[in-house]
Amino acid sequence: MKKTQFIACRSLVNTETGEEKSLPDKAINLPKCIKLKTKFIKVEERAINTLNRGGIGNLSKLYDNLEWQTNRLAYIHVGRTPKPLKHKDMAAIIGVSERTITSFYSRLHHVKGIFKFDDGYYVNPTFASRSHFYHTDIIIRMMKEDPHLEKYINKADLKDIKSFKRIENLNW
Repeated sequence: MKKTQFIACRSLVNTETGEEKSLPDKAINLPKCIKLKTKFIKVEERAINTLNRGGIGNLSKLYDNLEWQTNRLAYIHVGRTPKPLKHKDMAAIIGVSERTITSFYSRLHHVKGIFKFDDGYYVNPTFASRSHFYHTDIIIRMMKEDPHLEKYINKADLKDIKSFKRIENLNW
């Protein structure tokens, strides 16, 4: 589209007399970008290459329940402590049976897309994510389950993690 400048003209009309009074003209400049009030789902390439369409769809439906900086599946409410999701909760959110969720979890767990730690289910950030930063202890636990995760970690952070693990192994 050719860059064009538009001028808007406003006027006031007296409803009783019908007399029109013009207001000063004001130039309207269109912005280069427009922000939409929508939710974007960040599904990583690894998920696209590993899961079928149904799996990606189910993972996408759980996106609003990914906890910030942990990727734990939880009920997230402002001002309340997040509550980890259970299989029945995931089934209700996605709209499928608990048996379907068990199959979905098994497939996702088999390809290292989800992990079960003490307090809940954690989605591997190389499959779907909500943030760029994650708690180090969570990432270290995920790396034990999925060494492939190392390829996605910043080199400086990975070096620090490996140094920490070496020191931790010396302290028996």
